[in-house]
Amino acid sequence: MTLAKYFHENLNTALKDSWRGANGLAGAGIAGVGLIWPGLQKIISAPVWWAEASNWLISFIIYAIAAWLFLLLFQFIFISPYKIWQHAHEKTEFTVAEQIKAQRAHQVVEHDKQIAAKFREIFPENQKQKLLSDLLNQHAYWDKQAGLLNDAGSFLAATETYFLNETLREKSALLVVATDKLLEFMGLKFFVYPRDQRTSPTMFAMQPNLNIDREGNGTPEQYEKYDKLTEELDSRANEVSDAYNNLIRSFHIELLQ
Repeated sequence: MTLAKYFHENLNTALKDSWRGANGLAGAGIAGVGLIWPGLQKIISAPVWWAEASNWLISFIIYAIAAWLFLLLFQFIFISPYKIWQHAHEKTEFTVAEQIKAQRAHQVVEHDKQIAAKFREIFPENQKQKLLSDLLNQHAYWDKQAGLLNDAGSFLAATETYFLNETLREKSALLVVATDKLLEFMGLKFFVYPRDQRTSPTMFAMQPNLNIDREGNGTPEQYEKYDKLTEELDSRANEVSDAYNNLIRSFHIELLQ
């Protein structure tokens, strides 16, 4: 801040505060003291009826002006410089705090971007779509597909994989839960089919012994059991799909920087 700018700001602050003070208790007090001592100023000495009232009024005006000038000088020398320093100090603290906040936000974004990129590398969207398509349409999956789904869930559930963004933490936690539920179902209700497979990739089918297109005999009881399994599979697969899509959308929204 230049000397001229400092002087101008100091004077403006002193003028405002001293004028406010002169019209308040401080000004009234100083003017009151003046009226007591040195007391009434006999400006008009003519023996007329309005002379004394005029002298009281003029004296009050003189002491009010003196009070304002005193307050102006006091403000200009002592109070205003401190207020200017305080304002500059608070402004500097605010600027530093905003810079730290912005830097922290940038670090959070960069940290979470790395995790998001690694997750997409482990379980890209085309692999997710292929897995869910095989599950929903063929009621089957390949062992490598299940491996990718398991790797994705394990990655998000790991302690090292901690999103600093609260929204991303919530969305990733939902995907972990949905993934675990689907993997549990796949592990319990899917079996190697055809059964003579000996090498990877290996295909697994949902309860082949109940599926008329595989090993089932088409009895009403088998149809009923298989329909219930299909409903549960659809529910769990769609949960994974929704949770995955919500997480990817959140990547775009939260990691826009």
